[in-house]
Amino acid sequence: MQLCIGMKKLILNLFAICLIAASCSAFVRIDGLTFTVADAAYFHSSSTTPLPNLAEVGEMYYGGAEEQARGMSEFDITGLTLPAAKAYVQFEVVNDGGLFFTNDFSFDGNIAAEMYRGNNTEDLTDFWIPSFVQVADISTTGLMVGQTLMVEVTEALNYAMSKGDSALGIRLQADPLYYVNGGAWTFGDFEMLYTAVPEARTTGALALVGLGVMLFALRRRRLA
Repeated sequence: MQLCIGMKKLILNLFAICLIAASCSAFVRIDGLTFTVADAAYFHSSSTTPLPNLAEVGEMYYGGAEEQARGMSEFDITGLTLPAAKAYVQFEVVNDGGLFFTNDFSFDGNIAAEMYRGNNTEDLTDFWIPSFVQVADISTTGLMVGQTLMVEVTEALNYAMSKGDSALGIRLQADPLYYVNGGAWTFGDFEMLYTAVPEARTTGALALVGLGVMLFALRRRRLA
């Protein structure tokens, strides 16, 4: 009886290990190209500014004028396999304020996360480029610096791949636009997590491993 119980545990453990190994091998992390555009006119954050790789969302008053900031991040999807089983974009709250002293305070409201067809380039026109889906409406209530946010983008990624796009972009903007009293939020560490649909040969290999373990267990049981 003890041998039988032990073999059952062995079978379950080995099968679990195989499943985990298969999942890990199909799991891909893609760093985002992150930047901020103000009023479609200039960058608050880009690879050429003193504060790169940051997505600022909100407003800023400068010289008596008001400007709006929208944060973007683009992910290189060339070489990914269609379709994706699951895909997420995660990012971190870097500052409960903007990138400048005039807007270094937060606003209370919502932030829309919209997906657009990217090109792996920091473009001023990404400020207003049409999005094809909104994947989240994030409330700023309770947001804390250091908090990690995650939104699912599986359908958006599959759509972009089906169109042959080189990149998938996410844009964060105040919702509704403006009316945030000059405040802002800043996000960073954008990353896309992608899991491909398992190939038939992977599934078959797992089945063979499981069958082999079961046959081994039965043989041991007969010899016992």
